[in-house]
Amino acid sequence: MTSWVEHPRFTFVRGDSGVASDLEKAAALGPFDLIIDDGSHASFHQQLAFKVLFPKLRPGGLYIIEDLQWQSPYYEDQLPTTHKTSDVIDSWFKTGQLPEFSAPELDGLHELGAEIAFATVFNQPFSHGAVYPKMAVIYKSLASTT
Repeated sequence: MTSWVEHPRFTFVRGDSGVASDLEKAAALGPFDLIIDDGSHASFHQQLAFKVLFPKLRPGGLYIIEDLQWQSPYYEDQLPTTHKTSDVIDSWFKTGQLPEFSAPELDGLHELGAEIAFATVFNQPFSHGAVYPKMAVIYKSLASTT
C-alpha cells in the first residue's frame, strides 16, 4: 500500500508494529521530524514502535500516538503484558521518567525517558459524558543524543 500524498519531504511507511523487522525497515529511513503512530492501538505495539522509532526522531521532533482510548482486547490479551500507553506518558509527565517495563522486548525503553523534553496526553470528551485519553504528543529534547 502506498500513500496518495507525494512530496519530497514526506515518506509513508506501512508495516506491522508488532514485527521488529518492519519497524527496523522504517527506522532505517530516518532521521525523522515527525512520526505518527496510528497502528493497531495495542499498548505493546505502541511501545515497541516507540522504542525502535523514537531514537530516529531528530532533536526537537514530534512523536504522536493516536487513539489511546481503545485497545483491542484481541491484541491486548495475546501480546506481552505492559502498561497502557496513556499511563506511560502520564508517568513521564508526573515524574520525568518512563516506568520500568517487564516485557523483554521493551528492554531499553525506560532509558528513552531522558530524551523527552515534554509529553502530554490529550483527552477526548464523548457525548455520554465520559472522557478518555485520545492522543499523546511527545517532544524530543533538543539536547538529545540518539
